Amino acid sequence: MQRQLPGQITLTAAYIGNTGVHIPSFMSPTTDMPPQYLPLGNQCYTPAGNLLSCSDPSGPTPLLFEPLTFGPAQAVLNTLNQPVDPATGNRSPFPGFQALYASNSINLQLGKALSIRPQYNTLTRGYEGLGVSTYHALQLKAEKRFSNGLTMLLSYAWSKNLTTGGSIFSVFGSQFGAVDTWNEYLVKSYGFNDMPQLASFSYVYDLPVGLGRHFLNHPGVVNQIIGGWKVSGVQQYQSGQPESIEDPRGDEALEEVGNGGYNTPNQLLGVPMKTAAKASGHFDPAVDFEFNEAAFTYAPKFGFGTLTSTEAQVRAFGYFDEDFSILKDWRIHESWVLNFHIDAINAFNRVQFVQYQEQGGYDAEPAIGGPSASGFGSLSDQPNPPRTIQLGMRLKW
Repeated sequence: MQRQLPGQITLTAAYIGNTGVHIPSFMSPTTDMPPQYLPLGNQCYTPAGNLLSCSDPSGPTPLLFEPLTFGPAQAVLNTLNQPVDPATGNRSPFPGFQALYASNSINLQLGKALSIRPQYNTLTRGYEGLGVSTYHALQLKAEKRFSNGLTMLLSYAWSKNLTTGGSIFSVFGSQFGAVDTWNEYLVKSYGFNDMPQLASFSYVYDLPVGLGRHFLNHPGVVNQIIGGWKVSGVQQYQSGQPESIEDPRGDEALEEVGNGGYNTPNQLLGVPMKTAAKASGHFDPAVDFEFNEAAFTYAPKFGFGTLTSTEAQVRAFGYFDEDFSILKDWRIHESWVLNFHIDAINAFNRVQFVQYQEQGGYDAEPAIGGPSASGFGSLSDQPNPPRTIQLGMRLKW
């Protein structure tokens, strides 16, 4: 919808809806073990086949990592009606399974036998193209054409972006793979570039002083000094990006059975994720933390965290920036113009605090485990430049 308003102002309102398909992703199980067998990792047995606590100090082997020939492992396979290999007399995914991996004891474990494609040692589907995304936005724009010495453009967007494409790599999102390739709910989350509110304001104003203008409309030395100045500015304000909260333990057990991805913690429902300092708006990065660690627990052994890969309940700090310029042109000759300008970049010296940044400029993932241990929720870096004021002169002929 578009309307013409008084003062040479045009107001535009629009709804934008966008759906993406076949986006590069990493969320299709390849040689993974179906998650219904993960609880077998919490079962441990004595060599004689008697059930044992997996927390025993002797460090018993979880059943998933026991050899396929182990008695309790064969009992599990019996429930799957696996065929009997004539060469060994053991139940296995297919005849010749044990012979195929005779030199690889890891692939002869129960977890490998329970995988969906046990005939492959490893299988990778890079850029598989199964990702999807949705984007919805309300966009407003007010534009004033040049009149009375002023031209300006004001734009605002209120939006939401969800995607499963962030699972592919960490360049545009900080997760490394899908949380759970069997559960799209945990894979689909806020896009790393999701900023629900974004506003920008740009303008140029000819000050009404000097020859041909409202005040001091006459030539002379005074006009050369104080007449003909312009003021311009670009101001930007945007919400913070969602955070990718990590469980730093990295369940190597899941990786051994092909189910390892980006590790997220469990979220305790009803417990606020942001600290009181972050919620109050009076945040001191020297002493305060963004995240309430009491809202998270480690993901269970042989299990996935309940948190999606990017969370928006606690966002990074927003980006605010104001740039201003004051400029004036002197016509020295018919074809010679001398331009003088003063530019103030980040004029109010806004500081955007983030966690420390890794090599390459990408933010590190906040990791649970205690601020003193991992920096969880602490801020120690500034990606935006500090205030800069520069003076310049240019001769055009």
